[in-house]
Amino acid sequence: MRFLLMRRPPSYSDSFLFISPRHTLNYEEELLELGVPLAEPTVPLAEPTVPLAEPTVPLAEPTVPGAEPESWSQWTLCFIFKGSFHILCISVFETSFYFLYVNRSEDAGIFSTINTYYQPLVEGCSTRWANGTKWLVDELFMYAVNKTRVDAEAITAYNARAAYNNTLILQSSLYSVVCLAVCIGIAIIYVVQKWKVNWGPMFLEHILFIGLLAAYEFFFYTTIIYKYTTLSTAELNKYIVDGLASCAMASQ
Repeated sequence: MRFLLMRRPPSYSDSFLFISPRHTLNYEEELLELGVPLAEPTVPLAEPTVPLAEPTVPLAEPTVPGAEPESWSQWTLCFIFKGSFHILCISVFETSFYFLYVNRSEDAGIFSTINTYYQPLVEGCSTRWANGTKWLVDELFMYAVNKTRVDAEAITAYNARAAYNNTLILQSSLYSVVCLAVCIGIAIIYVVQKWKVNWGPMFLEHILFIGLLAAYEFFFYTTIIYKYTTLSTAELNKYIVDGLASCAMASQ
């Protein structure tokens, strides 16, 4: 025999509101039938009466060293100033580096090539030369070669070469003076117009760049260019012997 246990439906005192399945899609009507009023918002949401405060203090613009000016004229003048100052530094370095170091090393290289023939000849004249050879050399300088005239021509050629190279130094220095004049002129315009420029960081940046360039160029010259192998003695011997041989064959 089976007993059917009946459970009582939940009451409203149990804080449980039972809605039958048939009214699940229209629960508002069922609430009205049960006498439960539907709550409606009676107080509207308050609108903000105080407007948001606008920022009264402008944001400070970043002060970056060497920052470009805003106007087109300032940007153009700043660009010309930087370029002229950069070329000025390069011109001063190149002039000093070449005329004080490179040209002297080139002269030393030429003398080193000549000494391949000259030094053994001079060092052995007193010990290895025969009397007949010495007599021929004396006759050569007495009748064919005028040592006084050769010395005078050499001094004249040296002075002409020095004067020509000095004009090149002046020409290179003129390039530097022009760049310096441009920089000074633009700096005067900035001062008169009261435009703000961070001169210190700008000069320091370019000087550091030129210093790095100078260090690399000196390193490249001493490790690559100066060690470059030029014509060897054997190649020069072949050149001289071929010329003399062609003269001997032409005389036959």
